Amino acid sequence: MNINYWDSIITNATVLGDVEITILFSLLLSIWLLLKRKRKEFIWMNLVIYGGIVLNLALKLVFNRERPGEERMLEVFGYTFEVASYSFPSGHTMRITLLVLFIGYLLLNLFALTFQKLFFVISIGVFLVFIVAYSRVYLDYHYISDSIAAIIISVIFFSGMLLIRMKMMLPVYPGRSIY
Repeated sequence: MNINYWDSIITNATVLGDVEITILFSLLLSIWLLLKRKRKEFIWMNLVIYGGIVLNLALKLVFNRERPGEERMLEVFGYTFEVASYSFPSGHTMRITLLVLFIGYLLLNLFALTFQKLFFVISIGVFLVFIVAYSRVYLDYHYISDSIAAIIISVIFFSGMLLIRMKMMLPVYPGRSIY
C-alpha cells in the first residue's frame, strides 16, 4: 500500500473525532430525539456529549502536557486560536468514544439485537474508536498514553453519567425498546 494513500486514510479517519463532527452528530441526534418526544434522552445525551467535551478541556488544563512534535494551536471550525492545545487526554478520542457509546446505548435499547447484530454493532464502535485513537498517535498529535487514557476516561465518564441517569429516575430500559 502506498504510504501517501495510507496517510490520506488516517488523516480522513481523524476527522471523525473533530469537534465539528461531534456537534453535527449531536445536533442531528437531538433533533431526532425531540421529534420522537424523548426529552429525557435528549437532555441526557447533551449532558454526556458536552459534559465530556468540558471534562476533556478541564483535564487538558490540569495536566498541561505538551504535544509531541511541533507546537500546535487550537483549531475549531477552520479558525485557529492563539491558545496552546495540550495533549492529555486526546479530545478526538474522547469525543468519538462518547459518541459511539451513546449511539451504541441507543441502538441496544431501540432494537432486540441478536448476538450477530450485537457483535456487529460493538465491532463497528470499537473500530471507529481504535482508528481515531490510532490516527492521533500516527499523525504525531498525541502520545499513545493520551489516546488510551481518553478511552478509559470516556468509559468511566459515560458509566458515571449512566448511574446519574438511573439515580435521577431517567429510565434505563435494558433489553426493551425506549421508543
